[in-house]
Amino acid sequence: MWAYVKIPNKFGIKKDNLFAVQVDGDSMNNANINGNKLEHGDFALIDPEYRSPRNGDYVLSIIDNCANLKKFERDQKTGEIKLISESSKNSYKPIYISSDDDFRVNGKIIDVIKR
Repeated sequence: MWAYVKIPNKFGIKKDNLFAVQVDGDSMNNANINGNKLEHGDFALIDPEYRSPRNGDYVLSIIDNCANLKKFERDQKTGEIKLISESSKNSYKPIYISSDDDFRVNGKIIDVIKR
């Protein structure tokens, strides 16, 4: 189901192609994005033009047609990519990306719209 979310003026963003995805679960409820936690029911504001993440960036990724909001980390020596959860409630194992995975970064989380 698709819905539209009005982006508050407080963000001061002039891009037309931003979109938001609603957070489902607690795997990122301890992530700090511009001073906001990324909690169940919130909306993650995504910049889809940002497709080359750096270590520590919070990203929307697609792995085998499943969307994930996670912290991006690439090992400088091996090039291995892992996606890290930041949860205060549960201990989630990192997601390691292999060459067999259909993986892409669909953008960077640039802010949080609280529910």
